[in-house]
Amino acid sequence: MFGALGGSLVCLIMLACCHYDKTVPLNYILLIIFTLCESVIVGHICMRVPNPMIVCEAAALTGAMVTGIFVYACCSKTDFTVFGPLLFELGLMFCVLGIFIALFAPGMHIYLAFAGVLLFGFYLIIDVQMLVSGSFGGHRKYQIDEDSYIMGAMAIYMDIINIFLYILEIMNQPESS
Repeated sequence: MFGALGGSLVCLIMLACCHYDKTVPLNYILLIIFTLCESVIVGHICMRVPNPMIVCEAAALTGAMVTGIFVYACCSKTDFTVFGPLLFELGLMFCVLGIFIALFAPGMHIYLAFAGVLLFGFYLIIDVQMLVSGSFGGHRKYQIDEDSYIMGAMAIYMDIINIFLYILEIMNQPESS
């Protein structure tokens, strides 16, 4: 688990900070390693869920949500890419709130999971619109250039994984009697 976490982090840093995202074939190799490490991490999290049906239901809900977001992002005339700075601030607040909840109010983590689903849903809308950039609904103010397809794929992949994990956390709550 820690090896997968370290491998994922190293690949992410190499792709994002060291600009290996445009170096073929190293970018494909790093993307494959990153994806494998993330799958080990998500698999480990899913194995800790006592009821496998909860994992299937969370996956189905994630699939439905992602499909709806993709269709909306591609067909909407509204340009959500201009909200990137706002979502950066919300993401920063989300991280700080997560630290405070972990330290001082662990019982409130369910509310953080709901906020996480909403936040990463908005991130997914922006990332999809930046990726399709104008193919479906007109020109977007911000877009991912053609050479940054690795980072675009990673952004969408991480949005979907985060949505799934937060939905899984919401659904895996013990039932109160």
